[in-house]
Amino acid sequence: MSRLRCRAPESNICVEVTTYIKEQQRMALAGVRGHQPDQALLSFYASMEHLCSTAGPLLDYISLSAISTATAQLWTSAQADSSFEPSANMAGFELKHFYCSILLQLEPMLPDVGAQAVSNILWSSAKLGLNPDAFVPGMTDPLVVELLQLTKVKPRHQPNAQDCSNFVWALASLSHEPADKGFIKAICNSFVMLTKCHDDSKRPTALNCANFLWALASLGHEPADKGLVDSVCNQLSC
Repeated sequence: MSRLRCRAPESNICVEVTTYIKEQQRMALAGVRGHQPDQALLSFYASMEHLCSTAGPLLDYISLSAISTATAQLWTSAQADSSFEPSANMAGFELKHFYCSILLQLEPMLPDVGAQAVSNILWSSAKLGLNPDAFVPGMTDPLVVELLQLTKVKPRHQPNAQDCSNFVWALASLSHEPADKGFIKAICNSFVMLTKCHDDSKRPTALNCANFLWALASLGHEPADKGLVDSVCNQLSC
């Protein structure tokens, strides 16, 4: 798919958008791992801008979250090459403008964003070293509030272990202290519940646990409930 068909039926647009993003990311990744990472990243920006201008209001928060995640993954791959210097390349210069445009489209959708998307958005921002607040003032704490609310809803809508771990890791990486002081306690409670889940597939992995505890320490939070540390340590020993 070289271009997104602008008149695709609305019932098919989600599938087509997802396919388009994955295809563009795959092509960009080949370039990033090759000899032209700068050009590959710029081409990816252009393809996503084309998507946004073509699909317009049909784009939902899932699609925009997928774009932010793909961008972070591509940059992580590019930076794995020690010779690639973001500040010395046009892709690095254009990144802020591109990412800002994605966040601005996401902002009005925040009240409807799901747990995985909330986590992915902040994780992507942290991976890129870009605090959402720098582009859309006051955006980071609404993401915190949204995840906090999702910890209180029915289980199938609540954040999973990776969502919790990635979100708190991102906050710590961005050195962002949540304005809502109840957030850390709530997310810790959710994480403890997940370590005790009867379904092994829903329990935190060792990496989830390590990242979660590192993030709490980095944010200067000593868990008030010793059960959190015990639960996480027990999970690590499994």
